[in-house]
Amino acid sequence: MIDEREIKSLLKKLIRIRSVSGHEGDILKFINSILSDIGYNTAKIFIEKGKRERYNLICGDGEVGICAHVDTVPELGMKNAFSPYEKNGIIYGRGSSDNKGSIAGLILSLYHYKKVAKKLPKLFIAFTVDEEEWTADGAKKLIEHLDGLKEMIVLEPTDLKICTEQEGSFEFELEVEANLSAHASFFEKYHNPIKILFHVIEKIEKDLKRKTNILEISGGWRYYAVPKNAKSLVEIKMKKGEKKEWIENRIKEMIKSESKKFENTRINFKIIDIEEYLIFKKGKLVERLEKAFRKEGLAPAFGVMTSWTEAAEFHKAGIECVVFGPGNLEHSHTDKEHIKIKDIKTFSKILLNLFVLYL
Repeated sequence: MIDEREIKSLLKKLIRIRSVSGHEGDILKFINSILSDIGYNTAKIFIEKGKRERYNLICGDGEVGICAHVDTVPELGMKNAFSPYEKNGIIYGRGSSDNKGSIAGLILSLYHYKKVAKKLPKLFIAFTVDEEEWTADGAKKLIEHLDGLKEMIVLEPTDLKICTEQEGSFEFELEVEANLSAHASFFEKYHNPIKILFHVIEKIEKDLKRKTNILEISGGWRYYAVPKNAKSLVEIKMKKGEKKEWIENRIKEMIKSESKKFENTRINFKIIDIEEYLIFKKGKLVERLEKAFRKEGLAPAFGVMTSWTEAAEFHKAGIECVVFGPGNLEHSHTDKEHIKIKDIKTFSKILLNLFVLYL
């Protein structure tokens, strides 16, 4: 029923629309036109006053919802990122796996359900903005409009695994400031803030018994002088059962201890974002998805989502969540981002089965 040619055609159209966070207006207009053709009456939930192009697009109603973010990260070194191409059953391009493959699969499942059932599934649907930013204002604003919603499928690249848990993360900023500096030929006499920064990060890794992810780092200059400061954005994963207060206190104690070793130097610590490990509320949604898999002759696989998703916001609101979708998260946001066409087809069929069985 769902043809690979229509998957390729739709996905390529979606990828060609550059929808980097903050510039989602064009892709929302495109999706809106498709939903209208299917038979939906859509509505807009505006995120920022005065910015008419920043809104969540919603349609449908019911106790079950599906949410997909439409924004992507920028090119980040990917050549011709928004000019998709196909090779050996795989489509390459920015957003192919995160998150436009899921969007294409969802739209086609809705289209084919309407074609066969002659009606729309009893389903709430949301296309959100701002997911790839630190603020996640799209999901936070959407929460205000979810009265009566009990279950939410959050579409993200999970390799078609049903994820009912989500790893936590602790993001923080470290800054080393030195009160003294000098001509670089006398560097041996001074503490280099960049080297201190790396030393502190290594101590954190040793103390917490895990690796850090250095997301961003800056310091020094081209001029021949010992630098006066260095700054880095750092992330560590939080394990199941860990509390943010424990992580915070351990890092603060370690920094206090290390600061005593370096005269005329200050080490600053600032929390940027924290999300503890989440185990989503469990109800009927997982069981329904399992049956949708089996109707397709497939055994469902389960996993843990290794990155923050909008499911965190819905979970806080007491909604049962799963994170689920085609595509590989490891290659998302990179110059190798891609998705298998057959996985989108499988995903779309599973959603179609879910609609037929329950909605």
